[in-house]
Amino acid sequence: MRKASVVFMLALVAGLAGCASVELVSSGTRSIIVGGPLDKMDEMLRVAETECQKQGLHAEFAGRVALTSYSFSCVR
Repeated sequence: MRKASVVFMLALVAGLAGCASVELVSSGTRSIIVGGPLDKMDEMLRVAETECQKQGLHAEFAGRVALTSYSFSCVR
């Protein structure tokens, strides 16, 4: 629970900062959070895919976690 709270707070801070670029916010074994504007979703997916491929998995969009932060799941 604490880890989820920390990840959410990091995502929230990144979202409120209004970042115009895409950045990796958090990376876990099955979940990736990427921050950036919605119009850069292709780039965010590439960042998540790169992280997931380190484990032989692929990124799949999982949802929005903050204003400009999005979650991706690493799947087979």
